[in-house]
Amino acid sequence: TASGAYPSYSSFTLVGGVLCGATAIGGALGGTLVSIDTDGTSFTNIFDFSSATGMFPSGIINNGNTLYGMTLLGGLNREGVIFKFKETDLGVGNLTNGKLINIFPNPSSGIFTLSLSNGIGKCSVEVYNVMGQRVKSEELRAKSEEINLSEQPNGVYFYRVIKEDGGLVGEGKVVIEK
Repeated sequence: TASGAYPSYSSFTLVGGVLCGATAIGGALGGTLVSIDTDGTSFTNIFDFSSATGMFPSGIINNGNTLYGMTLLGGLNREGVIFKFKETDLGVGNLTNGKLINIFPNPSSGIFTLSLSNGIGKCSVEVYNVMGQRVKSEELRAKSEEINLSEQPNGVYFYRVIKEDGGLVGEGKVVIEK
């Protein structure tokens, strides 16, 4: 399936307040890296493995703020790869006001998924460039939504998630690399 299957090859590990794990198949047919909140909500497909990036992840470990793992096949010589993702690559670790904001992939080509924890209510997101100019503002209609900044040039952008009453849920940065 698109979200992955056969998670028995890997266990979950806690990274930045969410559980991360790998599935042996799914995604681009090479397995997936997934996360889920500790309360069982906000299941997210973080990364799809492929023949180029490695296939069939066989385990993951968390070393501080970096997640490491191996794949059984794929990569340059089709003999598997060792991979690593930092918390920021996984879109975790933006813990603000007790609420988790998950944004991934980061960096990306300009299309990000922004996911919020349960119970936050109606929110909007504002994105600013390094000059302080607002380049995007939109209401978040779902708990997890795609934010498209692909028309923006490469660089660092800052986001703010704001509640309907004007209160700040959290903020962070995203990077566009095309």
